[in-house]
Amino acid sequence: VGDFDSDGWLEMYSQGGVNGLAASRLPAEPLWYHRLADQGLYGSITDTRFQGLADIDGDGHTELGAGLRKGEFRCYDAANGDLKWSVYIGSPTTDVCAADVDGDGTDEFLFGTENGYLYALGSGKDDPVLWKVDLGAPVGAPIVVDLDRDGIGEILVVTRDGKLQCLR
Repeated sequence: VGDFDSDGWLEMYSQGGVNGLAASRLPAEPLWYHRLADQGLYGSITDTRFQGLADIDGDGHTELGAGLRKGEFRCYDAANGDLKWSVYIGSPTTDVCAADVDGDGTDEFLFGTENGYLYALGSGKDDPVLWKVDLGAPVGAPIVVDLDRDGIGEILVVTRDGKLQCLR
């Protein structure tokens, strides 16, 4: 929840059931909805994922990043729901978070995948993948925190093989 289109009103972004993404202006004014058909988000209402929100291209406007169950990651303009770009990842993703992990002053979308990778995606329409790291087991949702208080965030993820991994 936040004022992501800078109009003075709060907006809320959510998963619209298991087959869509939705945006509403609070308290209850629908802004946009994308039905994702067979791509969907996930199989049941209890198997949901959080989308990431950040200005990843530095244009002063918020983008929404969402991973789909058939291996596609999409970036939408959060204000109007227009698709800005998509990239095929090849695996369902975890929740998406956003943080500046390359030190350029602009956030990137971060997420893990069921096939064992941690991804960082930036604003490039042609190739938004900044990097991916093979962690050897399905990856949980990442969080970014400055563990050592040096002003640079570390990425923490758990993997299905029982490890807590810290990446810098």
